[in-house]
Amino acid sequence: MSNTIYPSILDATPDKMMSLLDTFKKTNIHGLHIDMMDGHYVPGIGLNDRLLSWLHANTDFFLDAHLMVTQPEILLDTVIKAGASSVTVHSDAQGDLFYIAQQLNDADVQVGVALSPARSVSSIVPILPHLDRVLVMTTSPGRRTSRFLFGMTEKVKALHNIRQEHDLQFKIEIDGGITDQTLRKLKEASAPIDEYVSGGYIVQAENPEQNILSLLGA
Repeated sequence: MSNTIYPSILDATPDKMMSLLDTFKKTNIHGLHIDMMDGHYVPGIGLNDRLLSWLHANTDFFLDAHLMVTQPEILLDTVIKAGASSVTVHSDAQGDLFYIAQQLNDADVQVGVALSPARSVSSIVPILPHLDRVLVMTTSPGRRTSRFLFGMTEKVKALHNIRQEHDLQFKIEIDGGITDQTLRKLKEASAPIDEYVSGGYIVQAENPEQNILSLLGA
């Protein structure tokens, strides 16, 4: 069975965007990962809500919005109206995760919570029954030169065990430093991952199609 890959388009330049979208369709990619940053929770700035809205209006991709922001509640209406299919907020951001989940559910938008490397699985156990996905960060969020943290596989395994024990339905997604090599290492470690987010390895590649196929077949 092929891997589920969500290309992160944060680093996609405008002149390459249409070509990349064509490549994604050609390789049967069904979802895109859109990072939204406030310059506070992470150093980078870029809400990308207009891009999200354009993608919703002009493509059929599942749109996986990742809010790397300190106050996600402020942006909920914006990302919902822009057409996000799923919204993921960080576990240590300000606000009430249960309220956020309720607002997204009411809008028929999937709910995700992200765990930064320093955050433990135990911190999100109460909210797990209300989630569609848990995003495990395998690099430090918003730090482009951060190295892949292989030790995060222990979080993945812990989440999988909880999911099985309590018959929960959330998907486990990882983001950060995903290449064909790191993906193979994760497979070798028997890390039960459902969705992989890959950014620069795809959108900055000389041959994005080849790299996507490498990920799908890893």
